[in-house]
Amino acid sequence: MKYSFILLLFLFACTNEQSKNEDEKDVVKRKMPLTIKIKCEAENSYTIAWYDTLGKQQNLSKSDRPFHLTCAIMDSKDTAGYYNGLINPSTWTSFGTKDSIVSVYFSIARNQFSQLPMEEQKKYPDISCEFLPVQLNVKSNLEERINLQLTEK
Repeated sequence: MKYSFILLLFLFACTNEQSKNEDEKDVVKRKMPLTIKIKCEAENSYTIAWYDTLGKQQNLSKSDRPFHLTCAIMDSKDTAGYYNGLINPSTWTSFGTKDSIVSVYFSIARNQFSQLPMEEQKKYPDISCEFLPVQLNVKSNLEERINLQLTEK
């Protein structure tokens, strides 16, 4: 009897895990439109600016919205630049590289500096996620607005 109970428990755990994996396959990946612009500041020194719509539907300012966009720029050797949030929210960051092609990683993260009271912030669902990287040519895409469709990892 004791072993029967353990066997049933094991079978239930395996079945439950299998249904979790099947549910995960059906998850629709989020997409987000984003416009970016790269500017050359000096030799091998650039800025990337992004224009996102987080919080627009709720009429939230950049300093009020409970989530913000973060950015990491990688070249062939290492991290060339990043933005993870500031007390005064920003939508740009600078980076330095000698490479022509960089990979840009965007993600949505909780804004730890939000001016919105904590009780108000709790009303918004957690939308944190990472997006697939975007490959950009910093030599040929300068000064032009690039419209992207970010896709969740």
